[in-house]
Amino acid sequence: MSNELQIVDTNGEVLSIDNVITKLNDKAHLASLADEQIEQLAYIVQSIKSPTKKIDDELKTRLVKGTQFNHISLTEYQRTTIKDTEENRNTFYKKYGLDAFVFRTPAQLKKKFGEKIESDINQAAKTDISQRVKFD
Repeated sequence: MSNELQIVDTNGEVLSIDNVITKLNDKAHLASLADEQIEQLAYIVQSIKSPTKKIDDELKTRLVKGTQFNHISLTEYQRTTIKDTEENRNTFYKKYGLDAFVFRTPAQLKKKFGEKIESDINQAAKTDISQRVKFD
């Protein structure tokens, strides 16, 4: 007998967690469930959201402190966005019209307007560097 997490349903049937996850990822299986079953399943999922978030937070805290895990690591990623200020909105609107008024990502703006918009993007952009948990 292994130390694998198992679920026992109301009929006494023992299900491995892998089997349960496989079923939960199967759209056809979910579609075949009765309304009452979907409601119960949604209630269960809702009730485990808070503990799951706490586990994720603790994992990230330990990774930041330097704990090493075999299959989980912390990676940095950077995201560049355009600061949504009145000045930037006016500048982009006057130069590029209504299409640029609704801010898109810098890559989308470059694709739409070409290289001529790059200097304006560089002046208005902000880059955030964050850490993300990566599961191998």
